Amino acid sequence: MITEQSKYLGGSYIDPDTKKLMVPTELIVPYKDNPRDPYELDENNDSFKTLTRMILNQPGNHTPVRVYHQNERWHLMVGHRRVEATKMAQRMEEILWEKAGSIGPKPERFNYVYAVQEAPPENDLTLRIQMLQENESSEPWNNVRRFAFFVDTYNLLDEKTKANTKSLRKLFNLRNITLTNYLQLMKYSAVCDVMTDLSEVNFPRKTREFICQQIISCKYNLEQHRPDLVRSMTKKSVDSEEGGNILLDIIVDKAKKYKRYHDIGQLSSGTGTTLKNFISNVVKGKDIEDSVVQEELEHKSYTRNLREKLENAPNKFVYEGEGLLTATVIKMVPTIRNFSEEELLKYADDFERASDYLYDARKRFRDAADKKRRV
Repeated sequence: MITEQSKYLGGSYIDPDTKKLMVPTELIVPYKDNPRDPYELDENNDSFKTLTRMILNQPGNHTPVRVYHQNERWHLMVGHRRVEATKMAQRMEEILWEKAGSIGPKPERFNYVYAVQEAPPENDLTLRIQMLQENESSEPWNNVRRFAFFVDTYNLLDEKTKANTKSLRKLFNLRNITLTNYLQLMKYSAVCDVMTDLSEVNFPRKTREFICQQIISCKYNLEQHRPDLVRSMTKKSVDSEEGGNILLDIIVDKAKKYKRYHDIGQLSSGTGTTLKNFISNVVKGKDIEDSVVQEELEHKSYTRNLREKLENAPNKFVYEGEGLLTATVIKMVPTIRNFSEEELLKYADDFERASDYLYDARKRFRDAADKKRRV
């Protein structure tokens, strides 16, 4: 119960038993650039449901939210999920009270949330840094929103601070590898744009950072192993920043066309070839013409992937003319660079014939299945 003696600043009160500061949720203002994903604050989110149940069953026992008082309002620094879960707990109690016939006073214990008062930050930059340091300790932000929040905060720093990696790591309370990755992703506008895209249109957010690192690796491999190709594609020198960004734009555009990525959680082409294999097999393959690499980067899928077709085909079916066994093809593909030009051309012809054979066999089997279905 709130008494005159327990009343505190801005509609809050000090619980006489626990001595905890209880702040009215209706007077709490969330941070304007809250990095929390809206879904994390949704009543259908399992993690959010669990937090709400915990607050209902153990009121006041959660980690306190962090707030500061300014202009007759409590401004939220850390604890956006806890505040919303407390509001949800209040709505649930009110529903139960109404179903019971609204007997007795209306429940109000969850109109307040356990909080710790902080001094008002000097400016928005100070607040953002503190939020990054805390990183919503109850549950971390997802990696895309955290990176986007970091980029916006980083851009507010002065040039001297930006240039000192050691100071940055200490300032943001980040592990060295995390900061290194962030700075590398920020180095290229095309990759940074992908990483800060909050939608799921092209790449799932869960593995976005891995995707971006693969895209950068592809750029480095092309520049190292195919400098002439890079120059012909970008019309710039290999070492130029402008040329690097043009090349990344091409690779990013290519990566967006890997449709099966949404299904299997790996960056892959329509035939299931990962971007990592694209780098090792195409970029480093000295026996593959530059024109082929350029065509694959700009337009088509990396490969038809005969290997996948053969893996899925019954082992007893063999290309009759050449005796091309499935196991033989699977064994050959990783060692393609060991073959001579003559051998490569021969096997390419074999593969084409085998591909035609498998296509015809598939058609015959499907036609037969259709006939049985009609019977």
